[in-house]
Amino acid sequence: MHLIKQMIIITIVITLIACGGGGGNPGTPMVSAPSTDPAPSADVKAEAIPSLSLSVLDKDKKEVTNHTLSRGADYFLSATLLDSKGQAIPYALVTFLVDGVVATLPVAAALTNAVGVAQVLIKSAGLNAAAGSATATSKEDAVSVSGTVAIQTQDAVVALGDLSAPSLNGALPANQSVNLQTTVTVDGYAAPKDAFKVEFVASCGDLSSNSAATDASGQARVTYTAKAECISPVKLTAALATAGLTQKKELSISLASATPSAIVFVAATVPTMVSKRVGGANSQSTLTFKLIDASGNAIQTPTELALSLDDASKKAGVLFDDGTDTKRKTTGTEGAISVIVKAGNIPSPVTVTVTEPKSGVNASSWGVAVSSGKAVQDQVSLSADKSSLEAFKIDNVTTTLTFSTSDRFGNPVPANAQVNFVTRGGVITGSNNGTCQLNASSQCSVTFRSLNGTGSPQNGRVTVLAYMSGEESFTDKNGDGVWQSGESFVALGKPYFDANWNGIYEPTVEQVIASGVPQGTGLCPTESYPSVPNTCDTSKWRDDVLVRSSHFLVMATSNAAITKVGARKIDGFWVWISDANTDSTLKLVGTQLASNTVFKDVVSTSTNPTINTLLSDAGYLSIPFLYDNAMPSGSTITASMDTGGAKCTVKGTNIDKFPSNQISGMLVFVRLGSEADCTSVGVSVTVKSPGGVSTTSTF
Repeated sequence: MHLIKQMIIITIVITLIACGGGGGNPGTPMVSAPSTDPAPSADVKAEAIPSLSLSVLDKDKKEVTNHTLSRGADYFLSATLLDSKGQAIPYALVTFLVDGVVATLPVAAALTNAVGVAQVLIKSAGLNAAAGSATATSKEDAVSVSGTVAIQTQDAVVALGDLSAPSLNGALPANQSVNLQTTVTVDGYAAPKDAFKVEFVASCGDLSSNSAATDASGQARVTYTAKAECISPVKLTAALATAGLTQKKELSISLASATPSAIVFVAATVPTMVSKRVGGANSQSTLTFKLIDASGNAIQTPTELALSLDDASKKAGVLFDDGTDTKRKTTGTEGAISVIVKAGNIPSPVTVTVTEPKSGVNASSWGVAVSSGKAVQDQVSLSADKSSLEAFKIDNVTTTLTFSTSDRFGNPVPANAQVNFVTRGGVITGSNNGTCQLNASSQCSVTFRSLNGTGSPQNGRVTVLAYMSGEESFTDKNGDGVWQSGESFVALGKPYFDANWNGIYEPTVEQVIASGVPQGTGLCPTESYPSVPNTCDTSKWRDDVLVRSSHFLVMATSNAAITKVGARKIDGFWVWISDANTDSTLKLVGTQLASNTVFKDVVSTSTNPTINTLLSDAGYLSIPFLYDNAMPSGSTITASMDTGGAKCTVKGTNIDKFPSNQISGMLVFVRLGSEADCTSVGVSVTVKSPGGVSTTSTF
């Protein structure tokens, strides 16, 4: 009986297939393949098998009957999932698959909506014609159902749009830039980003790039810059090669000459020339100017410029190399001109003004001048980075000496002028043995190295004299830069080496530096820096003298001498600190009024006290000697309480170290807290040299 039932069911199925399954498109819906499982029981109904149909829609959701996808347009695969009764199956997962040579699916799965429809976006792939299929599959109640649709694409139509310069209005000036652009379309739609590369060519000028890829809007862009040498018009070309075919678009641009916007002073070969009255000096300079457009590019078209010297330059005797004070010159291909100016006799700033007559743009030189070329006595200085060295009886301690000068107008003296040095108690080493040459800043430096020979000063006081060729200072009443009778000046005599620092020439002990110095017989003024008496020429101003400057150095001991001066007060007391050199030439004069010395600020019980009175006020029964050499530069000064259990506090000292330029001893105030026992407790003062030697005195 069971066998008879199976045969009846098979007969019914065959009959339904022969009749077309009850309607619909027999080629579109697909059911699952026959199962290899045992035949279903008689209560399994054929109507339980779902169906899935697949179609292609355009962007407006209308069916594309020819199943053909155009490039660049949006399409949709639309799957409809129904049960056997034709009822929608909502919220079921449908997966999609497409032949990659034909199309692409940004999203490959979707759920059916309330009416059983699931849709995904589909786009054409590639530029060449292709055909294939798209499939949608869903699984319901363990039964898989699929639908397939054939799709195709045609050969793409790729087009290159016109080449344009949208921002250009009229002719393009030389050295200016403009943006170029063209659009690539595929089947009438903008080409995707980076899908195509457009090549660009300019008949003259510069392109920012020779090619550009399409952007998101299908445009390819480059920048074109016109050059001054280009002949108008310029032809610009955009080319696109696809499928063996090259498309070209051309654009013709008219050019205009670059417009002068400014003149720039570029440089002077010799910023500071020397008066032509100084033989062998550099008395001329080449000045360069450049004509530029608004972008700072040189105007390459030859252009005539007008040049002129200002009144101050002309009054100082400055002229162009052809002896004129005005001229015209034509720029070269780099937009530049150069002109030579020559110094006159009078030091002065030099100003050359250059003008482009048509546009009126102009510029003037700056920082160019004529100097006298001579160092002037009142503009000479010699300094040291340390003036007191820990070098008494110690060799090879050094300090750097710097010589600085200028001419009468504050301009640098020409570089390489030589400066000479004389000293005792040390060795001078410079760029050329014991000399140095001025640099472009009118300075040079040498090194002083201590040398304690038998001729070294026992009081530790060393003199360094520096000198060079120069001129006397004078008052230029009429401002013409030249000394004339009736204008006052400071006469210089023969320089001498002031070995004992007293400013008085002593023939038996002090050396005269006479080389190259004119012989005079007149009295020398007190400010003659210094001069041997009766060697000054007071009848006329001289520009052939030796200008000079001295600097004093101390070869100080490592130990200190600390002496209290003046009466002790509740708020503190004064101490005199010097090095420990007790040479008699260093003694301070005790009978000298304190008001006329560095002791003027020390409070005393006496009216108008002497230095000895201050020492008596301080409680000295036997007046000590005070000596006048500084401790080494940088020596530190500290104070501390020496009495245990004291209420008095030490607030420090008014000076905590010896300055670098100090050559004399120093008065130092030890500040106390003004407690009741501050007049009686012991206070220690300690001085420590840079070499680490400490000296302590308790008061």
